[in-house]
Amino acid sequence: MEDIGKLIEFKPWIDSAKRFTTFIYRHTRILSAMKERKGGRDLMKVGMTRFATTFLTLQSLCKYREPLRNLFVSDDWNNLKLSNTTVGQRVCDTIIASEFWNGVEDCSRATHPLLVVLRIVYGDEQPYELAMAMREA
Repeated sequence: MEDIGKLIEFKPWIDSAKRFTTFIYRHTRILSAMKERKGGRDLMKVGMTRFATTFLTLQSLCKYREPLRNLFVSDDWNNLKLSNTTVGQRVCDTIIASEFWNGVEDCSRATHPLLVVLRIVYGDEQPYELAMAMREA
C-alpha cells in the first residue's frame, strides 16, 4: 500500500504536502497561527500505518484549505521574517497555487476507499460503511 504514494500521479503532491507540514511544525509561530485558524486542531492525522497517516494528512489539508491559504496571505505571515526567506516564499507559493490543491484533492479522492477499508480492518468502522465507500468509488 505504501507504494501508492510512490506513483508518479501522487508523489509530487505528497512531497509538497510533506515539505509544507514539516515547515509548519518546525516554526511555532506559524503553527500557533494555523491552529488558531483551525480551532486548535492539528494538521497531521495519525493513522494505523505510515500510508494511512500520509493520506489522512492530505484529507486534513483539503478540509482546511481556505484557512491555510488565508494564513499565508495574512498580516500574521507577512510580518514574520520567515516570510521573506527562500523557504518561506516557496512554501507560500505552494499553498497559494491551485495546482497544488487540485493534486492534493485528487490524491485524497483516489485513496479514500482504501482508507475506509483500513479503518474497517483495524476496527474503526463497520462493514456497512465499507460497502457504501466501495459503491461511491
